[in-house]
Amino acid sequence: MASIEELFAALPRQSWAGGPPPLIVMAGLPASGKSFTAHLLAAHLGLTHVSADQVRMHITGSKPRYSAREGARTSAEAAKLMRSLLKNNVGVVIDSVGLTRRARSRYLRAAQGKTVIIWCEVDEAIAAELFEIRATAPGPWDFSRADAAERARIMRVVNLEAPHSGEADLVVRLTSRQADALLAQLCREFDVQLCAVHLAPAEELLEHDLPLVNAIMEVPAEASLEQRKI
Repeated sequence: MASIEELFAALPRQSWAGGPPPLIVMAGLPASGKSFTAHLLAAHLGLTHVSADQVRMHITGSKPRYSAREGARTSAEAAKLMRSLLKNNVGVVIDSVGLTRRARSRYLRAAQGKTVIIWCEVDEAIAAELFEIRATAPGPWDFSRADAAERARIMRVVNLEAPHSGEADLVVRLTSRQADALLAQLCREFDVQLCAVHLAPAEELLEHDLPLVNAIMEVPAEASLEQRKI
């Protein structure tokens, strides 16, 4: 099993040009599309995807139990990776549950540049589809072993706190049909060029990816985002 240090060394990264590196914090229940969205944003915005699920698999030897102690250690190690990247001028999208303001603040207080929180939510029918995909054909970005029972347990024991605009420079509520708009808007926000990028229709993605996007076309030329939800 690779160490956390080896995992850090293996993460792809590129130096962020044009100011302090940004930090995007993914948040939401299991099977809400966080990992796929983080993977998508990292690839198109030039960020490094730090997956708390990947960290969890490393520290548990791929046998997670989802205990409180395990979760605390996972968050601490993921935050350590994130801080190291930011200090080296690498933009980060951190992929963790982040269901409370306190959980998200662990990451946000280390930010050096622009901060974004993306709160992912899907209905239970879509969550069930995503759990089925995870069990049968997970994508290369998906390290989670959480299942429907774990999602239900979290909903019982955690008082979910959706983020508000004061927590970050930009707060986004993302449903299963908004990932295309999100990517286009963040490209404008971070001044990243994205032109004529196309992703398969959602019904095709169901066969091997996650059903979150219909298509991403040329980015409109509107001005940069103000602080708001989409």
